[in-house]
Amino acid sequence: MNRLEITLLTMCLYINVNSQNIDNKHDIWIEALYETLDENQNQQDINNIIEYLSEYIEHPFNINTITKEELETIPFLSARQIENLLYYIYVYGDLKSLNELRLVEDFDKRTIDVVSPFFYVDSSESNVHKLLITPYSELLIRYNRVLNDKMGYVDKSDSLFNVSPNKKYLADPNYASLKYKIEAKNKYRIGLNLEKDAGEKLFNKKGGGFDYVSAYINLKNIGFLKNIIIGNYRIKFGQGIVINNGFQLDKTMAVSNLNINNQSLTPHSSTDEYNYLQGIASELMFSKYLLTTFVSYRRLDGIVNDSNIVSIKEDGLHNLFREENKRNKASLLSTGAHIEYSYNTFSLGFSLVNHHFNKPLNPTYREYNKYYFRDDNIINISTNYLFRYKHLLFNGETALSHNGKFATLNSLQYFPSSYFSGLILFRNYSKEYYSMFSKSFSESSDIMNEKGVYFLASIKPISFLELKTGIDFFSFPWLKYGIDKPSKGFEYFLHTNYQPYSSIRVSLRYRLKKKEKNTSDKDIDIPVTNYFRHSLNAVLTWNINRYLIFKNGVYGIMYNHHLKKKSNGYGFMQQLGSSFDNIRLTLDIGYSIFNTDNSSSTLYLYEKNLLYSFSYPSVYGRGYRGYLVVKYDLFKNMTFWLKTVLTHYFDRNSIGSSLDLINGRNKSDIWCQLRYNF
Repeated sequence: MNRLEITLLTMCLYINVNSQNIDNKHDIWIEALYETLDENQNQQDINNIIEYLSEYIEHPFNINTITKEELETIPFLSARQIENLLYYIYVYGDLKSLNELRLVEDFDKRTIDVVSPFFYVDSSESNVHKLLITPYSELLIRYNRVLNDKMGYVDKSDSLFNVSPNKKYLADPNYASLKYKIEAKNKYRIGLNLEKDAGEKLFNKKGGGFDYVSAYINLKNIGFLKNIIIGNYRIKFGQGIVINNGFQLDKTMAVSNLNINNQSLTPHSSTDEYNYLQGIASELMFSKYLLTTFVSYRRLDGIVNDSNIVSIKEDGLHNLFREENKRNKASLLSTGAHIEYSYNTFSLGFSLVNHHFNKPLNPTYREYNKYYFRDDNIINISTNYLFRYKHLLFNGETALSHNGKFATLNSLQYFPSSYFSGLILFRNYSKEYYSMFSKSFSESSDIMNEKGVYFLASIKPISFLELKTGIDFFSFPWLKYGIDKPSKGFEYFLHTNYQPYSSIRVSLRYRLKKKEKNTSDKDIDIPVTNYFRHSLNAVLTWNINRYLIFKNGVYGIMYNHHLKKKSNGYGFMQQLGSSFDNIRLTLDIGYSIFNTDNSSSTLYLYEKNLLYSFSYPSVYGRGYRGYLVVKYDLFKNMTFWLKTVLTHYFDRNSIGSSLDLINGRNKSDIWCQLRYNF
């Protein structure tokens, strides 16, 4: 047993003896979110989801006055559960406590644990009114860095830098961000976000300020003006086929969220430097009609020549000389409107969106991008619809781009009882359809060149066992990057939750994905071949007593390519956490061991992270990863977090490549966060 293992074991024993009660309400719903995610889901999207939902944790809903529209913003609730909760309150009156949710049909123990942090119970109108109008401020400062020396930060002579400027990062390896907001839940919200990524200069040479600055003013409920935002914002129309620069949940949550509009207009409060609009947007409510309009003008990073925009850069990084020179090279003017009529079980909406570039967008021609958009003006129109009849719910969206090509997404849900619900979803995105900032149900990241049909069923044979299973068949009518012919594939998943006692829960996830990609073997006549990827995760969560939560996980992966040797991998995870109320301290400790053949059998591990953020590290090879998260309440309204991580590899003498190369077998990271609310 090495020194790290002895240290972790000693700390775990110390916790077992000295810990106090654990307040893990924030962790429960984040872990429920993790259990639905595909490892290919964008990390920034996940953080956007967490930040979006954390707003409701900080300012929960009064369950006795909540509306259907507000319930629909919580993605862990199905349409049937929302209906049953509202019906229970209508028939039996106000809930006296959240424990009463056990009497609502379809609300099992797991559901109640996950959604309870979003609610509170208060029948006092004066307290509700005070909550809605009382200002609340929050300042959040975050810092992190890799402690090891990377090649891109090693000092180099000025002469070498002048000859090869992209052989070194522009600045230090520190990441820093600052977020400030002041709000009254039902009246207004004002926010400012500043960020500097690792390797970037604190102040950019062109703007003279932080590398990234985002600000907004959001006013709510002023007569028929439901919502207005000035500054940076995110917007979603319908199912997102025309525009959605917010977030899109994974396929396994489809039963719960496809019929939910979430919020169509929200402030852009994250550090995502691409997926937002900048200008003014509003929502006007007239009886059963909701009218949403927006105007946006913003600069885009990219490669631009005298006559064309060759490419648009989406990662927001400016840590190299060549990346800094792509800053703000293009501009985009966006306008749009969406009107929707809703009445009981029926809704119908129409959208119109126009994007205009300052120069034609004309990417370098490749065979796979033959049908990409090449012009300076994009127009999209669509209609979205929803109709419910008894236990059936049909909804979808159909859109056209200005070249006459279409994209459509339609689903039918059936939920006859609390024991079963099912869904079938069909999508057809033309290879010539194009839209900016669109995001919806798809296998690819783009809403184009894809057809598919998806089946999903949720079964609850007994109260403490839930099964979700689904299969998605998809095809790509034209070539894609890395696939030199039309291709197809499928993805199957099985997800179970078994909770025989309130203190014990077992979660099991299995996924099988089959896709096609180019082969790298030049000596054979088969340019495109199949591969299969199996992944299996099993996690046991055990509340041993009121002092200690214990979690064990087993991960398995198998990558099968018929032209190559199979690549396999496995990993084991252990996590413990506790809070010491008398000294205002919370500790979380995690330790993982992994062993995989190569990068084809990469494992994705969940671990505890700082507030409002998600950690989903990927590892391959042979090694271990340990982390410690410390949360300390400095004062009543001030909290400090510290997270340290050590990753050690047995099978290599260096980590990473190119400018991120670390000489050695260890990689150490540190995160710090300070939160002050008042």
